[in-house]
Amino acid sequence: MFVFLAGWTKAADVLFVAPLPAVSHYRMLEPLMLGLAERGHRVTVLSHYPQKRPVPNLTDVSLRGIVPAYELGFARWNLLEDAWDTFTHGAEHCSEIVSSEVVQRLLREDRRFDLVFLEIMDSDCYLGFPKRYSAPYVLFSSSALPAWIGDWIRNPTESAYVPEPFCRVGGRLDFLSRMRNVLCQGLYRFLNYLYNTRVAVDVVREHFHSDSDTLVDLKKNVSMIFVNSFHAFGPVRPMLPNVIEIGGIHIRDPEPIPEDIEKFLNESTEGVIVFSMGSMVKAHTLAPQKRDAFVKAFAGLRQRVLWKWESDLPDAPPNVMVVPWLPQSDVLGHPNVKLFLAHGGIHGVMEAVHHGVPLLGIPLYADQKGNLLNLEAAGAARLLELDEITPDSLSTAIGDMLDNGGYTENAKRLSRIMRDRPMPPLEQAIFWTEYILRNGAPASAAPLLRWYQHLLLDVFAACGLFCISIYFLFRYIKFFKDNVMKISFFRPPPSAVDDSKQGCNDSKRK
Repeated sequence: MFVFLAGWTKAADVLFVAPLPAVSHYRMLEPLMLGLAERGHRVTVLSHYPQKRPVPNLTDVSLRGIVPAYELGFARWNLLEDAWDTFTHGAEHCSEIVSSEVVQRLLREDRRFDLVFLEIMDSDCYLGFPKRYSAPYVLFSSSALPAWIGDWIRNPTESAYVPEPFCRVGGRLDFLSRMRNVLCQGLYRFLNYLYNTRVAVDVVREHFHSDSDTLVDLKKNVSMIFVNSFHAFGPVRPMLPNVIEIGGIHIRDPEPIPEDIEKFLNESTEGVIVFSMGSMVKAHTLAPQKRDAFVKAFAGLRQRVLWKWESDLPDAPPNVMVVPWLPQSDVLGHPNVKLFLAHGGIHGVMEAVHHGVPLLGIPLYADQKGNLLNLEAAGAARLLELDEITPDSLSTAIGDMLDNGGYTENAKRLSRIMRDRPMPPLEQAIFWTEYILRNGAPASAAPLLRWYQHLLLDVFAACGLFCISIYFLFRYIKFFKDNVMKISFFRPPPSAVDDSKQGCNDSKRK
């Protein structure tokens, strides 16, 4: 599968730290774990989701049960709730995970790793792993690159036109969106420092036996950042060479769809709408009146609806099939699927784009609204807020999108862009992983600079001081010319004064 990859790399010991108890985050990392194991590398994985069957060259260290799995309500969160939850819960979970017996047992073992992968969205305390093993490390960002992570390597933020993933802005930013973008970035940076970085220092010092008083030096040593994004479903933005976009890495080759679902899809003459709110939002948390709105809206459609719903739905209309789980990407690839109704999570967005299916989004939290706004700006999606949902609004939005062929055309255009890449994202991630193992990390001077050096404030200050000095020098020269030289010019020389006095005396004698 990966024979074409250039260069030879000897088998290495690689550690993956996948600490978030969310299966969607794990699914982003899993293809690279399996791909490296298939290439002969010895892979150790710390996660909440161990493999169900043994995999050659892969060893699971299960974190299951240490912290509860993420389960979120079917409700819209505000921006402050998002930021607060990200960093406070992340710091708490990190402390519980690294202090657990299973992790401490691993740390006590006489092990070495050649490379460490970290998903570090919500806590910096996992930086203790590369510190413990004196190994280079690669960061995984499960969303488009947030500013507070890009700051580690001084990646350009460009707040004027690059939407911050969690700030609920997207597309082309107007004045208010740019203001929101800047203020929100500042908020996340502040909360990240207050509730993440400061707390993480104590955890690293205690559980990894580090004498560091700061994580700054550890952050400077990051080798690369793998980012779960791609410009087909987001803005084109500046990226340093050690920031690698691997959006779509979780999308695998199609597999057979379960027979009952495939039969439902094949027998639809008017097309199928797929409705799924992801793995973390649970159906039973949806308010009854909102559930009834979906049921009534779906009942009036001529299309069939495949609805991922974990609970019983006794009043489901005849054109609706309710399933507790579905192979989402494989289903979206079916030719009869005409529309995807979802919350706008990055994986669902990428799968919809990959298969050229337009998306009607109901954003709830995190980066979902930003993802949908970017896709809406590209003409392949439409937003509907949760509090706006009624049978009529839902039916109207679905009807407009299905009747307007432009949504499908734009979705297929984005699909062509996403597929038109030098190499698939998994192969790209493996290439750069082995590049680091062969050659070491690409060095950048940017992280070594202090903040005022990075902003060139010292250079501007020196230039300003020079200009001010020149200004005052010219003022002094002008003052000297206008005053001192003028006085000297009009004052008669001493000999002339003496001659004048002598002339006066001679005239008096006469």
